[in-house]
Amino acid sequence: MPWQRVAARWRQNPALTAVVAVALLLGLLLRLYVLGRETMNSDEAVVGLMAREILHGHFFAFYWGVHYGGTEAYVVAAVFALLGSSPFTLVLTSVLLTAASLAPLWLIGNRLFGSPVGAVATIAFWVWPESYVTNFGHGDGFRRIVLLCGLVVLLTVLRIGDGEGRTTDWITLGLSAGVGWWSSPEIAYFLVPAGIYLLVRIVQRRATLRLVSVLMGVGALIVGSLPWWWHNLNQHFNSFARSPRNSPGWYWSHLGVFDRYVVPLVLGLRSRGSGEWLGPSKVTPHLVNVLILVLLGWVVYTAVRGRSWLLVLFVAAFPFLYAAQPYTGFWRDGR
Repeated sequence: MPWQRVAARWRQNPALTAVVAVALLLGLLLRLYVLGRETMNSDEAVVGLMAREILHGHFFAFYWGVHYGGTEAYVVAAVFALLGSSPFTLVLTSVLLTAASLAPLWLIGNRLFGSPVGAVATIAFWVWPESYVTNFGHGDGFRRIVLLCGLVVLLTVLRIGDGEGRTTDWITLGLSAGVGWWSSPEIAYFLVPAGIYLLVRIVQRRATLRLVSVLMGVGALIVGSLPWWWHNLNQHFNSFARSPRNSPGWYWSHLGVFDRYVVPLVLGLRSRGSGEWLGPSKVTPHLVNVLILVLLGWVVYTAVRGRSWLLVLFVAAFPFLYAAQPYTGFWRDGR
């Protein structure tokens, strides 16, 4: 069994096992610390109210007042049913969903680069940077679900692309893509590179696809996204309505925001909210440029070596997909 092999490797490397255990505990403590200090905002309150209504038998396709999101309210409702409704259990749901993302993230790293790299990647996600730790202690209604679904999509396309995909993998792929699409168009960050990768790998391997498996995957996609279809078929597909915030220069301005603010936030070199540099203001911006060059060098090296180019596609596509989202010009919350 794969998990038995993994357990055997970890027993052979007790130092790495200890580091991972301490890091997981540290990440949990950081999130519990955030839960006790952050003030609930109106978006979170709406999610809690939706969850209470769901427990009373009401159904909502989307977050109140918009045409996307809201899927996490159903998970919140389940947590409310088990632990009672309170501000703590509301945001605790976000922590639980974030923790659930650790497994597919580790499996992706393990499949591409080996167990140590998978462990380091998982630890890095769990404890760093500050903006992620803080944001994933909030319950905005959809981003934790999108992250979990997106990571499952990447993992399943890797399995299918390597010829290991079974009917259950196609069903998992379709269901996670469907729920992700229902949750937010931000699932495109994952679906676009994953779709390109899967198509190329199928062509490269000249794989013979089982029609039953593919059809079941398509069926799972429809089932996972069914609330989205239910709403849009009754509301003239208003999920595609253009945002009033859009302006002629919005795409290029969002690319600029991504470069100046979002990348430093992701690298933990700007603070969430104020955007102040964490470190000497004359040195830290240059450090960001160095780290970006290192990342680009890794992308080129990985592409030339032909290894793990799903991640190459992901990194290359992300800034442009980010800029295409209508609300990503707003960066201060570190979303």
